[in-house]
Amino acid sequence: MKLKNVLLETGLHDSRQKLGICRYAKEQNWHLTFDERLSLPRGWKGDGVLTILHDRKDLIDYVKHLRIPVVDMGLYHPEIHVSRVIGDHQAIGRVAAEHFIHSFFRQAAWFSSDWTPVHALRFKGFQNAWAKPSALSDSRAPIHRWVWCEQTSKKTFDDWTLFTRWIGKHLRDAPKPIAIFTFDDYDAMRIHDACISNDLAIPEEVAILGVDDNEMICDHQVVPLASVKHDLEEVGYRAAELLGTLMAGRPKRKTPILIPPKGIALRRSAETIAVENPMVRNALIYIKENIHRSFGAEQLAHHLKIPRSTLDLAFTKTIGHSIGTEILRQRLAKVKLLLLNSSLKINEIAKASGFCNASYLNNLFRRTYKQTPLRYRRQHKGDQDDL
Repeated sequence: MKLKNVLLETGLHDSRQKLGICRYAKEQNWHLTFDERLSLPRGWKGDGVLTILHDRKDLIDYVKHLRIPVVDMGLYHPEIHVSRVIGDHQAIGRVAAEHFIHSFFRQAAWFSSDWTPVHALRFKGFQNAWAKPSALSDSRAPIHRWVWCEQTSKKTFDDWTLFTRWIGKHLRDAPKPIAIFTFDDYDAMRIHDACISNDLAIPEEVAILGVDDNEMICDHQVVPLASVKHDLEEVGYRAAELLGTLMAGRPKRKTPILIPPKGIALRRSAETIAVENPMVRNALIYIKENIHRSFGAEQLAHHLKIPRSTLDLAFTKTIGHSIGTEILRQRLAKVKLLLLNSSLKINEIAKASGFCNASYLNNLFRRTYKQTPLRYRRQHKGDQDDL
């Protein structure tokens, strides 16, 4: 059997995609040709190409004229008809919005340095989820949209002084507390630095959430940055898997395979509850941190050394529903997260989210969402497994 020769033309993008590709290539005994020089390998001949079509005209022209299978791991040029495996960017935005909604924020902003089709999808997912009616809040304000490339020219795009002045004014003028979702961790770092320069407290005044969980960036800020976990290694693995089917003769896919995010890497920059009442805030923090335990409103009041009636009244007045409703809401949110981002069985999920047994969880989930947990898992993973 002929050894497959595959070209990786991904430039200097995140290495986790390459790890996924290499894992699949090793399983299939492929030969990989790496090219990160930002110049194309003239005269290269092989069986398939894995790439990220960004803003390089030479790479776009090169791909257009290839007569071998190509898989793109980006959506920066949707007009180019190739097969794709990409992150589910709308789901990434939705996860971010749900985190801030569950933390009781009523003010939110989007920030990005640039604007591409991928940016637009993440913003759309964030905006749609934020606007969706929820029992948690009936007074969320529209999202502020701050996009730097729309405010400056190419000549001044990298002018840090101009940028800091521009974003600093937005940050100072914005109502507080405000939750800011950024396109990626690099943009999150820019907001972080602007907050530090303008003496704005993170996360008490400005909560920040990036994307990609780039530990080199996130763990080395004054305030460590929270980030949506874009599953880049899985994108790479599934892209290589798809390329394998194309090289075996299967026709191009018309729609991208979408890889969902793996939740949020929660760090200090978004680890706050936007509730003024300290009694309620402490209760919400306790619920969140102990959701895997079996407890109810009575035990919570006892732990906080507050009369149950006092805590009940404060909850209803502050967030509009009872303690019991909030405990149940957080338990079900944990269940949905584990259904989509783990391979745990239902009895294991029940235990991890504080339910007494799998049967009770199944019945409650069916009553609440009109479907079983397993059907929810299959439905929301969509066609990721359709190769």
